[in-house]
Amino acid sequence: GRLADGFMATEVTPATLTEQVEIARDAHARAGREGAFAISVHLPTFAWPGDDVWELVRPYHWYVSWKYDDMDGARHRAGDPPTAPEIDDSLDRSLREQIVLGRPDEVAGRIRELADAAGGDLHFIARLYYPGMAPEVQREAMRIFAEEVAPALR
Repeated sequence: GRLADGFMATEVTPATLTEQVEIARDAHARAGREGAFAISVHLPTFAWPGDDVWELVRPYHWYVSWKYDDMDGARHRAGDPPTAPEIDDSLDRSLREQIVLGRPDEVAGRIRELADAAGGDLHFIARLYYPGMAPEVQREAMRIFAEEVAPALR
């Protein structure tokens, strides 16, 4: 807020986004900065028509999340890359909080909740890529997002 004209959040829920936006906007105002202050989020997103959506995306969402945590240790590692650790109940709950997923109407609703948490104006950046997931499943999820979720948000 002191230095920039916007804020981008990741791994947020509507509640944590509200807190972060308040901190950033307060710093912006205290610094005497004027003009617009844009809020954006960059979140993994997966819209799917069935109820099995979490089971479908969970291992790929976990892999991406884990690889970010593993990058520092991987810098000097030789040999085959390790596999991601198993997902326990606590990790499962945490991973579910970090992703916008569900049926298209649920995904649109969650994005609206995030927009409300940001004060009404939000730049939503959907991460729609899941390494290792079958390309045809990813393409279908992108089509669903483009044809069912995005139009519902206009």
